[in-house]
Amino acid sequence: MSTIDLGKLRFNYAGPWSNTTVNEYNDVVQYGGNIYCYINPVATSGNSPTLAATGAPTAYWSLMVKGFNFIGAWSATVAYEVGQAVAFGSFVYVCVTDNSGEQPPNTTYWSQFIDSIEYQGVWSQTTAYKNGDIVTYGGTAYVSNQNQTGNTPSSSPTYWTPFVQGLNPAGIWNAATQYRKNDVIVYGGSAYLANIDNLNFVPSSCPTQWTPFVMGLNPNGVWNVATAYRKNDITTYGNCVYLALLDSTGQLPGTTASTYWQLLVPGYSPRGTWVVTTQYSINDVVTYGGTTYYATQSNLGQNPGVPSSTYWTVLTVGMNGRGIYSAVTAYMPGDVVSYGANTFLCLANSTGNAPVNVAYWTMLMSGVAARGVWVTATLYHLNDLVMSGGNTYIALVEHVSTAFATELAANQWQKFNGGFNFRRTFVAGTVYNQNDMMTDGYSLYIALPVSYVGGATAAADVVAGNLQLIAQGESALPAMAGNAGCFLTTDGAVASWLSIDDIVLFATLLDC
Repeated sequence: MSTIDLGKLRFNYAGPWSNTTVNEYNDVVQYGGNIYCYINPVATSGNSPTLAATGAPTAYWSLMVKGFNFIGAWSATVAYEVGQAVAFGSFVYVCVTDNSGEQPPNTTYWSQFIDSIEYQGVWSQTTAYKNGDIVTYGGTAYVSNQNQTGNTPSSSPTYWTPFVQGLNPAGIWNAATQYRKNDVIVYGGSAYLANIDNLNFVPSSCPTQWTPFVMGLNPNGVWNVATAYRKNDITTYGNCVYLALLDSTGQLPGTTASTYWQLLVPGYSPRGTWVVTTQYSINDVVTYGGTTYYATQSNLGQNPGVPSSTYWTVLTVGMNGRGIYSAVTAYMPGDVVSYGANTFLCLANSTGNAPVNVAYWTMLMSGVAARGVWVTATLYHLNDLVMSGGNTYIALVEHVSTAFATELAANQWQKFNGGFNFRRTFVAGTVYNQNDMMTDGYSLYIALPVSYVGGATAAADVVAGNLQLIAQGESALPAMAGNAGCFLTTDGAVASWLSIDDIVLFATLLDC
């Protein structure tokens, strides 16, 4: 008769299943996350409960309680059993087939149990990301679509999906910084938004990489040739304020038709007397000669006195007294000099151009200068007065004297005033000029030509038409009674007295 072991009519919890443990009928073991009951009447060891977990027929085990056992983060070195649960990325997976080194979400071995997300911080190219991981890249958060490493979120839609769109303030632009999509930087006076990942693309000139986000102005002090300026920078140069239109280094503000700068606020800057070695900026004000100029563009060594200058414009016209003209002095427009009896105003830069040169000078004030007796080989200026004979002459043009008669005939002189020049006793061979008066014996003579050389006697010169007898003299005087205040004269034969009225009438006739 068979013996029945009543102890086997109840369940016996034998703990976690072990490959070396001998299990008997109704032994209950834990395997993975499930509870199994041993159903074979013959005690054995080494028969895994795995098939029972799948619902397949088995001669050894029956699934008693289906559940799972959370082990922790998945590891490639752990042997997993059916029903064990692991965390991988932001998900929880339950093992459905015993395995080792089979990475979730391989559906042959794992079943997704909990779908979640896990924040992994800023994206790194060397980090292995799991499905559901969230990273920030630039100003945007991305969620990983699958397990991956090294795929840039902004340009890898197969691996990443934008989770939260945002902006990432990245400070002042730097050529050495790797920027990411949606980074916001400051460049010049403006903020720019990165359209795509980029490195060393200048924001102001690369619209593919950058979009203006907030346009503004950036004060950048006094212009310096060594400073790298950026679009919308503001700088002062001279007495003006300029706005940068483009990035530039060493591009001088104030040049005409400048593509780099725009005049924002004009102003004038007094710079004193013009100096050839000084760098001037637009609207700098200088004095040159007696005139004030302002610069119409930046320049160095551009003389303000040059006619039709494109660098300078007259601001105020003035005069600068320079004294007596000198041929070796450099004169500027507005300089005023005295030359002869006249005053001249300089019109253009001039050295060695006499004031009578109308291309450089204009007469400001006329006058006369008494130069005494005419002398040959002398430079006479316009309006100089000389005496020749008994007359005074005024110079009509500047010239160097050679022969007075020739000059008078050439209209270089004009009679200014008639008169007499008493030369005392007539001397043969002497040069006499018109209206010279001399005596020969007791008679008085006057010279008629502009100039002539006296002959042997005065009487002979009268015959030659060079002298005219004015008064015939006698060795004995006529009676003086009743002739008070009269002058003695003669007709060549008889001596007589001449009244003052007669003399005035005679002088008038000579002047005509």
